[in-house]
Amino acid sequence: MAHPLAGSRVLPRARRRVPLWQVLRRAGLIVLLTALTIVNVIPFVWMVSGSLKTEYELWLNPPMWVPQSWRWENYLTAWNALPFGRYFLNTMFIFVFSLVGTMLSNTLVAFGFARLRARWRNALFLVLLASMMLPNQVTWLSLYVMFARIGWVNTYLPLIVPSFFAAPFFVFLLRQFFLTIPIDLDEAARIDGAGSLRVYRHIFMPTAGPVLAAMTIMVFMLVWKEYFLPLIYLNKAELFTLALGIQYFRGFADYATQWHLLMAASTAIALPPLALFLFCQRYFIQGLTMTGLKG
Repeated sequence: MAHPLAGSRVLPRARRRVPLWQVLRRAGLIVLLTALTIVNVIPFVWMVSGSLKTEYELWLNPPMWVPQSWRWENYLTAWNALPFGRYFLNTMFIFVFSLVGTMLSNTLVAFGFARLRARWRNALFLVLLASMMLPNQVTWLSLYVMFARIGWVNTYLPLIVPSFFAAPFFVFLLRQFFLTIPIDLDEAARIDGAGSLRVYRHIFMPTAGPVLAAMTIMVFMLVWKEYFLPLIYLNKAELFTLALGIQYFRGFADYATQWHLLMAASTAIALPPLALFLFCQRYFIQGLTMTGLKG
């Protein structure tokens, strides 16, 4: 006897009707995000457009968004106006050593807060988090006086050495990730005779790749765009970073009013961090989301 369901077709489930208020809320959110995106993108688009125009086209009224002549030589002229190649190497030098200091100091401190047992550990961690509420501006004067007395002005040491002392945000980011690592791995390693540093090196650091990638991107962004600290510590033109070089270019007598060349230089400097984030955004988002799994 044939099975009663043989040859029958399973009817598809009826689609659940989405309430109208949810559709309107989602549509309103999309419209709002689109509007905010356009507002933030328009200045960048105008800068890129102006970098490819002549000075006459830049001041036309009404504005002309698409250049007529497409002056690609503006980039070469702006690049050769000042030693931007030297400024780029200076910036990368600061970035490399700042990255080494940031990785070393923050991972060690975060490992201590996540695994090492000590009295007042949680209280010290709360004090560390509370220091995030302290604006950086209130310490600039005291740090400058201290670095000036030991002769560090006009060197890269004031820009690099502070990175070898843990930053509260990075410590919090790493600690939250380290708490997600099963403690059984620590105990198994310690049974085999591993010490704390060996556990840190062979268990915690290899698994922290996404968080370290996110930190690398953030450190690069901070060093690349930092303007005020190099301004107060670096007075020699050969030590300038790219952020200082752009400002120096703006005040340079021969190019002070050539805004199309300034836009070309600004566009060239803005592209590397933008490209880095676009290509590495998956690691950046993954590194940030993985730190909130356990508190």
